[in-house]
Amino acid sequence: MIPYRVIVDALELRAGPGTDYEILEQLPHGTELEPVPPSPHWTKVRRVSDGRIGWVYNAYIRPTQPEAVEPAVSPPSPAQLPVTRPVPAPAPPRASASAPKSEPEPVTDQQVQLSAPDGADLVFDISHFQPNVDFANAYAGGLRAVFHKASEGLQFIDPRYASSRQEARAAGLLWGAYHFGTGDDALAQAEHFLSVAKPDGETLLVLDLERNPSGASMSIEQARTFVSHVQQVTGKWPGLYSGSYIRDHLGNMRDPVLGNCWFWLAEYGPEPHVPPSWRAWSLWQHTDGHVGPGPHTVPGAGPCDRDRFAGDEQALQAFWAAHA
Repeated sequence: MIPYRVIVDALELRAGPGTDYEILEQLPHGTELEPVPPSPHWTKVRRVSDGRIGWVYNAYIRPTQPEAVEPAVSPPSPAQLPVTRPVPAPAPPRASASAPKSEPEPVTDQQVQLSAPDGADLVFDISHFQPNVDFANAYAGGLRAVFHKASEGLQFIDPRYASSRQEARAAGLLWGAYHFGTGDDALAQAEHFLSVAKPDGETLLVLDLERNPSGASMSIEQARTFVSHVQQVTGKWPGLYSGSYIRDHLGNMRDPVLGNCWFWLAEYGPEPHVPPSWRAWSLWQHTDGHVGPGPHTVPGAGPCDRDRFAGDEQALQAFWAAHA
């Protein structure tokens, strides 16, 4: 098998295929590796010199060539890599008529659209971890919409949600609310979210579906229940925010329920990759404010999550009106 060589100054060797796995060590430029075997984004490798095994991101290794060694390039930040997370065991779904018990449909690679137009960086998203946002400054800096965490699980309410909503709207920003899903009762979570977000025809609603670092994660079946209940109550399908979590769970399958939601991709790599349930992303969270493609900061907020919208400002206004 042809060995590979590290082409950056230092490459993280991880215990698994994703940025949430432990960093085993930093591999210096020129280190030779053997893939065992490759995967779409991450490759399990064995270091040639001593046989140590771990995972590295594919973009930063190249097949070894007999000719001259490439000069080192600047190392990427960890979150420039796709958001790839370990897959927890799904929590048992709650039986409910809210979510149809439909099986995902397989699709071929030819049916998968991997990217969308470049769009514009008009959106950012925050929570109580950004307590002193100057929304007027953000608007003056070209931002036109903001999402704020409203709730999590069955009981948590973001303490900054209500006040930030008032301040952001006063500054002229479009407003969106998201719920961080957990392994708790999905129908009860949806009701909790709606009670906190208070949809009013101008608030864009989103389910944040990703690995829960502090407990049980929301399963795909629970996510179906959640979004279906929101649709039944509001008449609109919410957005679905996810990245590698949904790709890891659905694989090359198209979900007949979740596919009704507009898609907000979380991926900090140089290019967006859209799961088969959607033709393209509507929003792409490309940075957490420190890593990933820029820009990384928001005027009035500093470093924080920034999101690209697949269109211009006029299209963003129309999108909000159609889905809120």
